[in-house]
Amino acid sequence: METESSLNALIANTFDMDDEDSVDLIYSSEALTEGELDLIGAKADIVFYNPGNPNSLYYISVNFDQDYLSYATDLSIASVTLHENVHAYLLYALEENEDWLIEGSSDNINYEILLESYIDYRAYKIYGTPLKSFTAMNFSFAHHEVITEFVEEIASTLREYGENQGYTLGNEFYNAMAWGGLKETLAWTLDLTEQKRQQYENIFLSEHLGVYPAKGTNCGN
Repeated sequence: METESSLNALIANTFDMDDEDSVDLIYSSEALTEGELDLIGAKADIVFYNPGNPNSLYYISVNFDQDYLSYATDLSIASVTLHENVHAYLLYALEENEDWLIEGSSDNINYEILLESYIDYRAYKIYGTPLKSFTAMNFSFAHHEVITEFVEEIASTLREYGENQGYTLGNEFYNAMAWGGLKETLAWTLDLTEQKRQQYENIFLSEHLGVYPAKGTNCGN
C-alpha cells in the first residue's frame, strides 16, 4: 500500500542533520522514574531554548533511562529508539500545528494519543473519505490497513538493523518488537488476538529485561 510519505522519510526530513534550518533531535540518558517514561525505557519531549517566549526555537529530546540501558538488549533499545523517533516527529508536528492533530499541547498529550490521531488521518488520506463520513466497518478496515503499514515499517527498519548486527530472526520476532510500542493503543486490542498479544508481549519483555529467551545482546555488560 502506497502512502504520500513514509514515517521514516518524514522523520529523516524533519531532523536532517545537513539542514541548518531543521529541528535538532538530541539523545541522552539519565535516571528516570516509571511515571516519566513514554514507553518502556525512554521518553521524548519538546525543549524550548527560551521558555516563556512564544517565538522560541526548540529541539526534541529523546531521553533513555540509565537502568534500562544497563539491562536491555540491543534489539530492545533499537525498537524503543524507532518508536521514540516517531514520537519526536509527532511532537514536532504538534508544535507546528499540523492540521491532522487533535488540539492540545505537548504537555498533556502522550505518544499513544498522537499516534492514534496520525493513524486516523492517514486512513482518511488513503481512502479519501472524511472521518465523519466513515461507517464503523470501513473506518475499522482503513484503520487496520494503516496500523499494519506502520508496524511493517517499524519491523522492517528493525530487521535491517538486526541483520546488520548478524542476527537471523524471523518476521514474527520483528513484528512482536514493533507491536511492543503500541500496547496502549486501541489497535493493540482490536487488531491482535489475545493469544497473539501474549506472544508478542513475552518476546518484547524478554528483550526489554535482557532475560531468557532474549535473542539480542545485553548492552550493559
